[in-house]
Amino acid sequence: MLKKIIKQLLSFDFKKNVENHLSLIDANISKLCSEFSNYKNLMITLDFLEKFPGKTINEAKKSLFTNYPTPEGFLLSIQQCNLKLLKDLKKECDSLKIKFWLHAGTLIGALRHSGFIPWDDDVDIGMEREDFNILREHLKKNTNFILNEFYNQITCSRQYQLKYNNEVPCFIDIVIWDKSNAKTPAQIIEHRNNFNMIKKQMLKNFHDLKLPPVIDVGYYMLGMYDGMNKIEIDKILNTAVNSFSFDDTDNDYSLFYSIMNYPFPYPLMLNNQFYPLKLVPFEDTAFYVPADSEKYLEGYGDIYLPPNDIGKNSHIYAFLSKKNIIENFISEVKNEQ
Repeated sequence: MLKKIIKQLLSFDFKKNVENHLSLIDANISKLCSEFSNYKNLMITLDFLEKFPGKTINEAKKSLFTNYPTPEGFLLSIQQCNLKLLKDLKKECDSLKIKFWLHAGTLIGALRHSGFIPWDDDVDIGMEREDFNILREHLKKNTNFILNEFYNQITCSRQYQLKYNNEVPCFIDIVIWDKSNAKTPAQIIEHRNNFNMIKKQMLKNFHDLKLPPVIDVGYYMLGMYDGMNKIEIDKILNTAVNSFSFDDTDNDYSLFYSIMNYPFPYPLMLNNQFYPLKLVPFEDTAFYVPADSEKYLEGYGDIYLPPNDIGKNSHIYAFLSKKNIIENFISEVKNEQ
């Protein structure tokens, strides 16, 4: 009966007409229609309701993940290694009185699983540029870690990866957020238009370098450039970053996902949407997340719908050659506890 009603609704222009037909369905399906605007998501959510009778839409969607198998074997070892690295980074940042927050898939894992996404094999965090610069200077004198800098030739972005200064291959992706004075709707639109214009020029300048193909280092198609290549790339990326002016006398600033990062539609966020950061449970500890994490993740859509990459590991193939190193490292960590 529910599917029949949904198909009736889909015979109309969804956006214009769905509100006129909400009286046909119960409260759960009303919420469903207001949340989703395409057939696939509607039918997936209805399937959840059928599989988990008696639950609300949100409860039904969450049930898929609460019942998802927990990781085991080598994937579990990778996650344990990643967690150890994340904890050690937190200790360093706490000592420096700077903060980072969970980002991307790691943030989704915190909200949806109170830990890693069951099939995830890396860690993503975000930092304000000022705090990242403090961390980067600190790491130059700290021999326990290495901060690698990569350039993605396809997306023309700069990426930072933190790892231990040893053979353990696990890493943390660090992305930078920059400050903006844009706060009103008009200012935010102006910022977005300016961002797109600068990005277009940055991509052209980058492609004009005609750099040689990068080598797959196991963590996406990233390259480490030396000599003149690095100088020219830094000039292009830094010019783009510095194109955004910010009046640092205004403490009520906004934050935006830096133009130099891997392209993804993270929103510009007002200060009171971002701060204060909140501590949330993650595995056996707690880490910071943005105050409005749902706003932060809006580019992902509904994080409680099955993602296209469900069950897939992005980097595990790059770790297989060092499986024994990772497992021995985890064994040593457990013995020290």
